[in-house]
Amino acid sequence: MYKFAKLAHAWLLLVLILLSGAVYANGPLGSKDNPYVFSAPPRESVERGEEVYGPIAELLTRTTGRHFSYWHPGEKDWLSYTSKMRNGEYDMIFDGPHFVGWRTNLIKHTPVLSLQHEHVWVVIGTRDARKYKRRPINKLDDLAGRRVCVHAPPNFGTLTLLSLFDNPVRQPTLIPIAGWKNAFLGVRDGKCEGAILPKGKYKKFKKKLDPADMFVAKLYQHRPYPNQAITVGPRIKESLRKKIVEVLQSDLGMSATAKLRKRYNKNKPFKKVANKRVYDEPALVLRDFMGFEYDPKVVNAANLVKQVAANKKNK
Repeated sequence: MYKFAKLAHAWLLLVLILLSGAVYANGPLGSKDNPYVFSAPPRESVERGEEVYGPIAELLTRTTGRHFSYWHPGEKDWLSYTSKMRNGEYDMIFDGPHFVGWRTNLIKHTPVLSLQHEHVWVVIGTRDARKYKRRPINKLDDLAGRRVCVHAPPNFGTLTLLSLFDNPVRQPTLIPIAGWKNAFLGVRDGKCEGAILPKGKYKKFKKKLDPADMFVAKLYQHRPYPNQAITVGPRIKESLRKKIVEVLQSDLGMSATAKLRKRYNKNKPFKKVANKRVYDEPALVLRDFMGFEYDPKVVNAANLVKQVAANKKNK
């Protein structure tokens, strides 16, 4: 019995040594073998993602003394992207304000840099409902039960639109599309009876695709939200977080973020996030989305709703 106990103890020690060796082999966090992970939504191909986000990780590796690696979840693979986000596997992320607010409240991320302009949604409807023997669409509520062209959830616009309809049995019918232009054309050409798109895209397409104002009507404009931002996770210490901000706002940072800013920020520099609480409201559109429900042990969603309402009242 004594020999068996000694043998078992030896095996246990061997397993612990092997496990510790494996951990050690990965290296300390921020090393070449165990870099900080930077990611973004799978909106583009892996190759295009590397072109846009890869230079940012490379610059931070060169300038901070820590290693960063850009990780693409796979084209249109939102499941991998969001599951890894919820599990806290990313150390730095650039994405939409609803995700920014969720991470800030639930997994201790800190928003550091955002796009310059505010994010404003516009809901549009068809002027031609009678042609299809349907009742006219004159206001937002008229879209209940009607076909709306949207991107698949968890797209921020889609979730924002659904949040405007409190009654779960009186919501629009979602028709999936890809691209804001297709959302506008879907309404103009009769595929859908409504859609939601960014204000800037609406103005652009209205001018080009419905200049006589015959087919598409503006039904609703949402109050401004903060825009997309970069957040930094809790594994990155404050000193490194400050260094990241400093680097990305430098001339080198402007160069590394050029393609990202051209696509989303009209080439303007990022601005520092002065108040992370501005992301509380957009995050609320996720509270009923599967996998992103608010854990009451971490955040009381009802209290957060009240706080958001109080903040808007005080403005």
